[in-house]
Amino acid sequence: MFRNSSDDVNVFTEAVVGFIGKLADDTALKTTIRTFPNQKPWVDKTIRDALRSRTAAYNAGLASGDMVPYKAASYNVRKAVKEAKQHYGRKLESQLQQNNSRSLWQGLRAITDYKAPTSGMMNADVTLADELNTFYGRFEAAAKDAKDANASGANGCRHEDTASTGNTFIISEHDQTVLDQGQEDCEGPQPSQQ
Repeated sequence: MFRNSSDDVNVFTEAVVGFIGKLADDTALKTTIRTFPNQKPWVDKTIRDALRSRTAAYNAGLASGDMVPYKAASYNVRKAVKEAKQHYGRKLESQLQQNNSRSLWQGLRAITDYKAPTSGMMNADVTLADELNTFYGRFEAAAKDAKDANASGANGCRHEDTASTGNTFIISEHDQTVLDQGQEDCEGPQPSQQ
């Protein structure tokens, strides 16, 4: 049926997949399920209906001044929650007795809101090691250059252009002590000197 429609394999495949998708849409029932991030696993339609009736009774009680229906609706909500928790507990117990450990642990994780720690590992490309070596190696290269050559400019700093790290300023140990002595004169007592 579809082979006569096209000589191209891609067009043929697209037509067949589209037809299969249409058949699946026509035969399978679609339902919309709303989930909330804080919804507990034992919350079902009966609890949501009880909550709606309690809210309606509260609003009616505010308008009329009669809060007796609200108290009864609140009791019904507590009763529905208690029954739903007991039902969910029995469900977990049956999973334990049936040795269905996977769904049991999923239920326990849902109850305790346990989230597995995310892995810190990532799939890095091959050049990451070279980039890290270049990044951290620049400090060793700068220290080696400072020891090898003590050529300094007018301000005591030497400016070098390196291919891997860009512009780098190198200050010798002598220049640093001179700068520190100048700062001690300008500033007050340091925290370690008090």
